Amino acid sequence: TNIIDTDSDVEGKKRYILNYMKETKTDPKDIIFVGNADNDRFVSSTGCTTICLNPTGTNYKDKNIWSLCIEKTDDFKDVLNLIVNTNEKREQ
Repeated sequence: TNIIDTDSDVEGKKRYILNYMKETKTDPKDIIFVGNADNDRFVSSTGCTTICLNPTGTNYKDKNIWSLCIEKTDDFKDVLNLIVNTNEKREQ
Protein backbone atom coordinates (compact mmCIF):
# COMPACT_ATOMS: atom_id res chain seq x y z
CA THR A 1 0.00 0.00 0.00
CA ASN A 2 2.98 2.30 0.25
CA ILE A 3 6.67 2.70 -0.45
CA ILE A 4 9.01 3.35 2.46
CA ASP A 5 12.38 4.79 1.54
CA THR A 6 15.38 3.98 3.70
CA ASP A 7 18.85 5.47 3.67
CA SER A 8 20.19 2.34 5.38
CA ASP A 9 23.49 0.84 4.39
CA VAL A 10 23.72 -2.50 2.59
CA GLU A 11 22.97 -4.76 5.57
CA GLY A 12 20.83 -2.01 7.10
CA LYS A 13 18.13 -2.70 4.53
CA LYS A 14 17.78 -6.20 5.96
CA ARG A 15 17.72 -4.87 9.53
CA TYR A 16 15.11 -2.27 8.58
CA ILE A 17 12.80 -4.91 7.13
CA LEU A 18 13.28 -7.26 10.09
CA ASN A 19 12.52 -4.41 12.52
CA TYR A 20 9.47 -3.41 10.48
CA MET A 21 8.16 -6.98 10.53
CA LYS A 22 8.68 -7.20 14.27
CA GLU A 23 7.08 -3.83 15.06
CA THR A 24 4.08 -4.35 12.80
CA LYS A 25 3.77 -8.13 13.21
CA THR A 26 3.92 -8.44 9.44
CA ASP A 27 4.61 -11.78 7.81
CA PRO A 28 7.48 -11.72 5.30
CA LYS A 29 5.17 -13.11 2.59
CA ASP A 30 3.28 -9.80 2.80
CA ILE A 31 6.35 -7.69 2.01
CA ILE A 32 7.74 -6.99 -1.43
CA PHE A 33 11.15 -5.37 -1.75
CA VAL A 34 12.19 -3.76 -5.03
CA GLY A 35 15.89 -3.26 -5.66
CA ASN A 36 18.37 -3.29 -8.50
CA ALA A 37 21.90 -4.06 -7.35
CA ASP A 38 24.18 -6.14 -5.14
CA ASN A 39 23.66 -3.70 -2.26
CA ASP A 40 20.21 -5.30 -1.90
CA ARG A 41 21.47 -8.89 -1.59
CA PHE A 42 20.94 -9.26 2.17
CA VAL A 43 17.22 -8.50 1.95
CA SER A 44 16.41 -11.94 0.56
CA SER A 45 17.30 -13.56 3.89
CA THR A 46 14.30 -11.82 5.51
CA GLY A 47 11.95 -14.12 3.62
CA CYS A 48 10.20 -11.34 1.76
CA THR A 49 9.70 -11.34 -2.00
CA THR A 50 12.50 -9.50 -3.80
CA ILE A 51 12.04 -7.96 -7.21
CA CYS A 52 15.06 -6.90 -9.22
CA LEU A 53 14.10 -3.90 -11.35
CA ASN A 54 16.40 -2.70 -14.13
CA PRO A 55 19.37 -4.61 -12.69
CA THR A 56 22.77 -2.97 -12.37
CA GLY A 57 25.77 -4.83 -11.04
CA THR A 58 23.90 -7.90 -9.84
CA ASN A 59 23.16 -11.40 -11.02
CA TYR A 60 19.42 -10.97 -11.36
CA LYS A 61 19.06 -14.68 -12.19
CA ASP A 62 20.33 -15.67 -8.74
CA LYS A 63 17.20 -17.05 -7.05
CA ASN A 64 18.98 -16.93 -3.68
CA ILE A 65 18.79 -13.12 -3.93
CA TRP A 66 15.97 -12.29 -6.35
CA SER A 67 12.52 -13.85 -6.33
CA LEU A 68 11.50 -12.06 -9.53
CA CYS A 69 13.00 -9.71 -12.10
CA ILE A 70 11.99 -7.09 -14.62
CA GLU A 71 15.06 -6.66 -16.76
CA LYS A 72 14.14 -3.36 -18.36
CA THR A 73 11.24 -0.99 -17.86
CA ASP A 74 10.40 2.64 -17.31
CA ASP A 75 6.84 1.92 -16.22
CA PHE A 76 6.05 1.03 -12.61
CA LYS A 77 2.82 -0.59 -13.81
CA ASP A 78 5.09 -3.45 -14.89
CA VAL A 79 5.95 -4.02 -11.22
CA LEU A 80 2.28 -4.06 -10.26
CA ASN A 81 1.48 -6.47 -13.09
CA LEU A 82 4.30 -8.79 -12.00
CA ILE A 83 3.00 -8.77 -8.42
CA VAL A 84 -0.58 -9.44 -9.48
CA ASN A 85 0.42 -12.25 -11.84
CA THR A 86 2.63 -13.84 -9.19
CA ASN A 87 -0.12 -13.70 -6.57
CA GLU A 88 -2.60 -15.24 -8.99
CA LYS A 89 -0.23 -18.15 -9.64
CA ARG A 90 0.24 -18.69 -5.89
CA GLU A 91 -3.52 -18.85 -5.38
CA GLN A 92 -3.99 -21.57 -8.01
